[in-house]
Amino acid sequence: MGIQAKQNNFKAEQNEEIGQILANSSQQLTQQSKQFKEQQSTATHLLKTSQQQQILSAIQATTNGQQLKILTQASTEKNRLDNAAFQHAQQGAGMILIPLAPQTNN
Repeated sequence: MGIQAKQNNFKAEQNEEIGQILANSSQQLTQQSKQFKEQQSTATHLLKTSQQQQILSAIQATTNGQQLKILTQASTEKNRLDNAAFQHAQQGAGMILIPLAPQTNN
């Protein structure tokens, strides 16, 4: 075989190796791209879930605050009415009434 033929053969072998390397690289890039898309999808899902959880927590805190406000108002009104009844009973009986035990709100 002549020098030119050997060089051509060598170049062909190099080109074949380069082609194989490129094919392997392409396959790896395709796999990495799939993994990246899966990771991105998972991250997006987790972010949405986290945001939804924060919204639900905020709603729950608001609801708890509203319930506390309503209970406080009801307790205040009950105390006002109890006090008015006590004052009325005191005035009507002409004597001072002293409660024996504090009332609990159930």
